[in-house]
Amino acid sequence: MRDSRKRSRIFQFCKSLGVDFVFLQETHIVNENDVYTWSYEWGGGLHASFGSVSSCGSVILVSSRWTSLVGKVDHDHEGRVICITIKHPCGSFILCNVYAPNQPTDRRNFFTTLPSFVPGCAPCILAGDFNCVPDTQFDRMSTHTSSSCGVGIAELDMFTKNHDMVDVWRVQHPGLAVFTWHRPDGTDASRLDRVYSSPALSPSDCEVVACPISDHDAVTVSFQPPESWPAGRGFWKMNTDILTEAEYCKQFKARYEGWRTLRPAFSTDLEWWDDVSNKSRIKHFTVEYCVARARRRREEFLSLCSRERNGDPSALHAIQQYLDEKLHGARVRARVHCVEAEEKPTIKFYRDVTKYAIDRRIKRVRDVHGVVQRTLSTS
Repeated sequence: MRDSRKRSRIFQFCKSLGVDFVFLQETHIVNENDVYTWSYEWGGGLHASFGSVSSCGSVILVSSRWTSLVGKVDHDHEGRVICITIKHPCGSFILCNVYAPNQPTDRRNFFTTLPSFVPGCAPCILAGDFNCVPDTQFDRMSTHTSSSCGVGIAELDMFTKNHDMVDVWRVQHPGLAVFTWHRPDGTDASRLDRVYSSPALSPSDCEVVACPISDHDAVTVSFQPPESWPAGRGFWKMNTDILTEAEYCKQFKARYEGWRTLRPAFSTDLEWWDDVSNKSRIKHFTVEYCVARARRRREEFLSLCSRERNGDPSALHAIQQYLDEKLHGARVRARVHCVEAEEKPTIKFYRDVTKYAIDRRIKRVRDVHGVVQRTLSTS
């Protein structure tokens, strides 16, 4: 991930999945400067255990709506473990990202150190590249036999049982053989990437998603926090870029013709237009169109990922183009071009802000007797 273009595509791939937390391994992140740059590119929180420019480096990405809930952060010094505590209003839980060693002996010793990073009994989500499989019958396919792929499983099982965690994929898909890593020549495949979770977090919808920009596939899981908290209604602003889309204009014209049939029910054109605009008919149509478009694009993207995984060379170029378009849209929304051009507010802007601040000042209040007071007094 040290290549900025590949990194941008990975971030856009993660965003296209619509996830709040992302566990990445072997990112080759090395210092705080990388954290600052990568988190800016991601647009949310980033917590890392540093590796080197050629190996290790584990990262947890946090979406912007969860960054304020991150509490304690703990990590090793080899780039293999990063743990963060999420301070949820109804109780804290832990996210632990691991990148287990490939060597069997080192892997066994590595798993014995995990309890020091996840103390106590708080609910935990443990995920990453474990470099071993729990069941050689369903989790591994190979042209030759090897016992090393199971080394460390006993130590890992002891840790997960002590923290009441289960292999989410295997619980939801018993007996189904699916792999997250494939050797390019097709001789080996293993389910190295897994998610373990406490049942208290209600894991569901565990899926393996093809990731053409990595040699490992992605594993996605949905979790339900103990209780959701209400969020106020935001301010809607129309993305005027969709006015350049022929399909949007075509559908809007058809919908508008339907709205015009309502005109006889109103005494004036103004009343009719107020009903069309103030009752959010345009807003609802636009939101429905954008939601359907996003769903369609996501389905097309997942289809491209599957085609690439099945060996279609044309799909990779289409995926790269899709991710680049997503990156361009993110940069526009974040006004990155303004930052890079070092645009600064004008003097007129500051004058307007000052004027509005003066207009908002409280010039008079009524006391408890209803008398208007224009001066500040104390008693």
